[in-house]
Amino acid sequence: MGLETISEIMVGLRGHPSLHSIFTSLHNLSRIQLVDRGGMSDWDPLSRVFQELLLRTLRSVRLTTIHLKGMAYNRRAYSEDVFAVVANPALKHLSIDSESAELTSSNLPLSIHRPANGLPELQSLSMSDAGMFWQIEFLFFKGSLYNVSRVQQLSLQSGGTNAKEWVIQAFLDEMRDILESLTLDFAPNGLAEISA
Repeated sequence: MGLETISEIMVGLRGHPSLHSIFTSLHNLSRIQLVDRGGMSDWDPLSRVFQELLLRTLRSVRLTTIHLKGMAYNRRAYSEDVFAVVANPALKHLSIDSESAELTSSNLPLSIHRPANGLPELQSLSMSDAGMFWQIEFLFFKGSLYNVSRVQQLSLQSGGTNAKEWVIQAFLDEMRDILESLTLDFAPNGLAEISA
């Protein structure tokens, strides 16, 4: 399923009566792509009913691929809700291009926290935009929502220059035996790219 829209339409869709029946009827859904082509839509203005509908859909189906682009999570609790519900064992491909709070912790471990058995073993991971390093902190260092030791394709992109080398190194250490494709882009304007 792909849902592409612009910011104003995204907010307008929040109470559309057909969305519930559409989402709940997709019993064989394996891929969700939620994209805002007009920039970043704030999660906050979306009605709680619409938020719960999306979360319930993400939670109830065995998705193998999730692509979230153009959603700004201004409260950490919101982004934590979204990232937690998609952590089903079937998930293989995760792409997040969304804004959230920046990484603030100074006492994080220098290695990724490995998850328990039964959590998703990702094969590809793509993360970008301003909140990327906080998202990495929550998903892989503080928490253990996804297993990245089987990732074959990794892409990390940020428009800022504050790349945290130890985070990148921790990823590479975890994936060193399986990683096949690597893209790092940390130029101020997102122009420079290192691929391997």
